[in-house]
Amino acid sequence: MEPASDASTVVAGPTTTARVLVERPPPGLAQGRYESPAWFIVTAGGIGVALGIAFIVWRFWRLSRS
Repeated sequence: MEPASDASTVVAGPTTTARVLVERPPPGLAQGRYESPAWFIVTAGGIGVALGIAFIVWRFWRLSRS
């Protein structure tokens, strides 16, 4: 009978592991991608969408008058 190998034996040797440093933003209100409050980003997006829709409606209105 062969001696059973111990699977829990770990051979420790020199290893090179990559360390990832994560830079965290300073604590405060600006925790997201942009330094503006969330309500400002939502408002600016809403205005952009409204202007885009208004521009498309204006183009169709102008095209239908010709």
